[in-house]
Amino acid sequence: MLRSEQNPEERPGAGEGATSHRTFVNHYPTRCGMCGGEYFVNESVHAAIVTAAESGLDNPFMCADCEEEYDELAYAG
Repeated sequence: MLRSEQNPEERPGAGEGATSHRTFVNHYPTRCGMCGGEYFVNESVHAAIVTAAESGLDNPFMCADCEEEYDELAYAG
């Protein structure tokens, strides 16, 4: 077994984007602003969510499925 298969969080690009499980990079739990599903995000995404909440804005985070659905609806007009 390759090392990258044993430790997938160590491969380049790993942890980019939200994951449904805690990883080496994505260890901040958050909820999707649309579906409410729990995901884990990296520090920079978490900081943006905290900043938005402190400013009184809605949760700006959307999971990949909700983002795709939102884009499809926006395209369909």
